[in-house]
Amino acid sequence: MQEASDIHPNVEPMQGPCPLALIASQPRAGSTLLQTMLGKHPDVVSAGETWLLLPLVYALESRTHGHPMPFDGELADQAVDDFAKSMLPGGRRSIERAMATMVNGIFDQARNAAGQKILIDKTPRYYRIIDEILRILDDVRMVLLIRNPLAVFSSILDTWIRGNWPYIAVHRDDLLMAPVHLAVASECGDQRLRTVRYEDLTADPDSVLADLQRFLGLQPTGGLADYGEATQRRFGDPKGIGLHRSANAQSIDKWVCRAGQDPVHWRMLDDYRQMLGSELLNRLGYDDRQLADQLAQVRPKAVGLVPPLTTFLRSPVRSKMRRSLKSRIRLAQAISQRPTTPLTKSA
Repeated sequence: MQEASDIHPNVEPMQGPCPLALIASQPRAGSTLLQTMLGKHPDVVSAGETWLLLPLVYALESRTHGHPMPFDGELADQAVDDFAKSMLPGGRRSIERAMATMVNGIFDQARNAAGQKILIDKTPRYYRIIDEILRILDDVRMVLLIRNPLAVFSSILDTWIRGNWPYIAVHRDDLLMAPVHLAVASECGDQRLRTVRYEDLTADPDSVLADLQRFLGLQPTGGLADYGEATQRRFGDPKGIGLHRSANAQSIDKWVCRAGQDPVHWRMLDDYRQMLGSELLNRLGYDDRQLADQLAQVRPKAVGLVPPLTTFLRSPVRSKMRRSLKSRIRLAQAISQRPTTPLTKSA
C-alpha cells in the first residue's frame, strides 16, 4: 500500500450522481448495516458482496498482493508486463482501461436491470486494493468504514472463531493489513473517498447518512436509519443485522463486556491492541490509552495462562501444539469461573 501522499493527490471533486459506489472495511466492522441503510434509498440498488474486483486486480498484480495462485504469480506479472510494454500502445494502462470498461459494463447491466441510479457493492476486503481501484476506475465513489479494531476482532471471535482459536490465523490479513490500508487511504485526499466511523454511524445515523447521500450525489431522503427487516444474503452479517430494525449504539462497547467474561477473549484483544500500536490506532481515530484502560477495568482472572495472540496467528498450528494450547485455554477459563475465596485470619 502506498503512502497517503502518493495516491491520486490531484483528483478534482466530482459533480452529480455516480453510478457505482463501493464500501471497504475490516470484515465485521458494520458494512452490512451501512449497506442496508443506504439500500433503502429509492435510487439505490445494493449488490451485497460481489468480490468482482478482487480476482480482476489480482490477475494483473498477483506478485504485489501475494495471493495464492495455481501458477507462478511473479512469472505471470512479468509476462503481462512484457506483453503490455511491447505490444500495447498505452502499455499496462491499456489493460486497465479495458478492465474499467468491462467492470463498468457489468455493474451497469445490474444497475439498469434494477432500474436504479446507483449500485452499491459492499465487499469489505476491497481494503486490499483501494489504490488499484482508484487508478483503474475513474467514475467511482468509495466509502471507507472504520470501526474500533478491538470491537472488530471481538466480533470475529464470537462470529467466526467460536472457540476454534487456531482459526484466527485465517484472518491475519483482516486483523493486521486492513487497518493499515484503511488508515493510509483515509489520509490520501482523493475526493472519491469518504471515511465513516461505525461509532458515528450508530450514534448519529441521520447526520452520517445525510452526508453520504450528498457524497454519492443522491437526492436527500430521510428515514434510512430505520431500515426495518434486512435482506438476508449469503455474504455479510449473519447475526446483528437481523436482531434490530434500526441503528443500535449499544454495540459500540459490547467488546468491553465480552472481554471481561473470558480470559482468552481478553488476552486476544489486549495483545491485538499492542500489536497495532498507539500510532496506527490514533490514525484510525482511537486512543490506545483509553482502550487499555477499558480493558484493565474488566481484566478477568487467569489471563496469564492464556497463550499470546502471536501463537494463533502462525499458520498452520500443528496438531500436537493445538492440543497443548486447548489445555491451557480450558484451564484459564476454568480458573476464571471459580468464585473468589475471601482470605480469613487463622486462629
